[in-house]
Amino acid sequence: MSATPTVAIQLGQSAVLLSGAIFLGTFVAAVTIYSPLRGRFLSLYQPRQCIEKLRCPLSSRVYGAFMGWIPGIIKITDDELLENAGLDAIAFIRLLRLGTRVALVGCLNAIYLIPVYKYQGSGPGNQDELARWSVGHLAT
Repeated sequence: MSATPTVAIQLGQSAVLLSGAIFLGTFVAAVTIYSPLRGRFLSLYQPRQCIEKLRCPLSSRVYGAFMGWIPGIIKITDDELLENAGLDAIAFIRLLRLGTRVALVGCLNAIYLIPVYKYQGSGPGNQDELARWSVGHLAT
C-alpha cells in the first residue's frame, strides 16, 4: 500500500481542526465586538429604552457587566415576555430554548456515540477516515 491514505487522513484531521478554529474564533470575535457596542449604541440595540412611550420594565433593565446580558436572557420568564413583548416573542424564545436543549442533548450524546462510531466495525480493509467516523460502517 502507498502512503496516500495516511496523508489523506492527516489532511482531513487538520481540515476539521482548522474549520473548528475558524468558527470558534469568529464566534469569540463577534461576542467580543457585540458586548461593548451594545452599551454604546442604545438607540440601535435597545430602541425601547430611548423612546419614552415605548418604555417598559423589561426594556429598562441595565446590564452593566461585559457579558451581563447573558444571565438576563436566561432568567427572563414567559410572564414577563407576555406582558411586555407579546405572544410572538414568547413563541420565538421558546423555539430558541428548544433548539438549545436539542443541541445540548446532541453534544452530550456525542460524548459516547463518537467512540462507538469510530471503533465499532473498523477492520483492516476500512482505510477511509470519514467512513470510520460515520454510522455507515456499523453492523446492522
